Amino acid sequence: MKIAIQNPFFDKPYIAEVEMSRRLMLAAKNIGWQAVEVQTGAEIREAEPDCVIVLHHWTPKVAPVPTYLCMWSPPEFFEGTDRLINNTLSYDGYLIGSRIVDRWLHHLLCHTPKRYFKSPFYTSAPKTAYRPPSLSQPRLVYLGSNWDGPRFKQLFEGLDQQPYMDVYGNPDGWKYLNQAHRGALPYDGNSVFEAIHTAGVGLCLHREEHRQAEMPSMRIFEIAAAGAVAICSEHAFIRAAFGDTVLYIDADADPNDQVAQISQHMDWIAHHPQQAEEMAAAAHEIFIQHYTLEKHLLDLLPHHEALLSDKGFVPAPGSSPVPAQVQVIMRVGGRPLSFIRRALESLAAQSYPNIGVILVEYQPVLGLDEEFLGQYGDRLQIRRIPGPATCRSSTLWAGLRAVDAPYFAILDDDDAIHPNHLQTLVSLLEQQPDVGVAYSGTLKVLESGSLDTLHQIETITLPYFQPFRLKDLLELKNFMPPNSYVVRSELLQDILDRDPLLDLGEDFCLVLILCQRAKFCFSYEATAEVYWRSDTQDNASYSGKVAWRDAMHRLRLLFWKQEFAPGHTILTLQEL
Repeated sequence: MKIAIQNPFFDKPYIAEVEMSRRLMLAAKNIGWQAVEVQTGAEIREAEPDCVIVLHHWTPKVAPVPTYLCMWSPPEFFEGTDRLINNTLSYDGYLIGSRIVDRWLHHLLCHTPKRYFKSPFYTSAPKTAYRPPSLSQPRLVYLGSNWDGPRFKQLFEGLDQQPYMDVYGNPDGWKYLNQAHRGALPYDGNSVFEAIHTAGVGLCLHREEHRQAEMPSMRIFEIAAAGAVAICSEHAFIRAAFGDTVLYIDADADPNDQVAQISQHMDWIAHHPQQAEEMAAAAHEIFIQHYTLEKHLLDLLPHHEALLSDKGFVPAPGSSPVPAQVQVIMRVGGRPLSFIRRALESLAAQSYPNIGVILVEYQPVLGLDEEFLGQYGDRLQIRRIPGPATCRSSTLWAGLRAVDAPYFAILDDDDAIHPNHLQTLVSLLEQQPDVGVAYSGTLKVLESGSLDTLHQIETITLPYFQPFRLKDLLELKNFMPPNSYVVRSELLQDILDRDPLLDLGEDFCLVLILCQRAKFCFSYEATAEVYWRSDTQDNASYSGKVAWRDAMHRLRLLFWKQEFAPGHTILTLQEL
């Protein structure tokens, strides 16, 4: 098993995700797995893992392999931000760090057609051997970066005056301390545990949002893993999981009272080292039995294996009747063979077993011959037809007229689809006979040579990911690239002789025509990708240019005064 651990904050030294990534690397090694740390979608693709574990919802799913999101933030941190909700929806599975978050996710997904799994997974630590702490002169360790500003400032101003206090973390976050700050520890998956074990006692605090979400922080697990005594602010999860093996303070008390409670606990530990050590040992045993990262990873494995076939990443096991064919229209003639190869490879890699390809050739392509196409013959039924080079819509309509299978799709010769794309969408159409078009979210991949890549690290984004909204389409805001959908071919019956004669925007025109005839269903998956290059004249260069504006004017004219649904017409130029 090879996993990629994606940390979008890989280059930020004092972020907790950096330490978590190191710990997961160690835990994976302990169970014989391969693991690689990555930051971007390009790095994931280069690593070719079996799955990806993403440590933060800051990014969407960005690779064509099963990808699982760690749900370690209270929902109120992100549920008001549409982009972050879309990111969350795009994943294949969810690693849950709270009962409350589990319920929140159920509410978010229960009425969607999305297939996914949930598995408990906490911000924990690799398995450790228990080492009794030295408690004759115990010290209290707290670790924190204060990335969101000074947390518990009054409390730490009081603890700064106590002789037992040691604080580690980003120096910029602790400038107000005069005595207790000891600098930053390396985030290497080991140094934190050594510091806590040496001190003997660790402090675990939570923001109110984390308490309300019953979301435990890393602190409780690393203290238990280090074999130290834990002093924790009252927290429902810790109380339920660790019970009386840790010491508690009142989370709602005045900071001065909290300092007094902590000092009383430190005094008790110093005078009752044997009892305190027994608590540390009991907490460590709970950690070993239930919360090691090795256990979490192994518990994930059966979910992952089931999901591979459930979501169509691999063909379903066993023999079954051959399903209805999907014919994929691919227009070729304007780009070199290397692009066509990538598109065909993505079709050949589909888990769906019955795929036809209609190659509409409007210009010769060097190397596109029977020998080249023959390498796909065992997976794809390829038919070549000539296409007019007069305008783009005529080429597309030539492909549409050649369709004779129950379903069709479109794939531009420079784009690609993920292995489960066709299986996902055909399944939706089979399950919902009243739906005519099923579509997925689409990634945008900026290829090398794009000027945009010079100014950003992540070159893969998810701009097309939303449920069907007719109003957006009637405002000429297209959220369905041509490779994002599969269509029932019966919808073509009365449009094959109605070529709109468009030089640009022909794909969007087809979407608008289908809107007048069919119900759409969104898969809540990201299974397609479009490639953009701003240094060429074949796609990105049209954005915002005169040719594209002219195409939008022509689309308004084509559908002006036509009704799409009761009371819904395309907006005229004046209305826009």
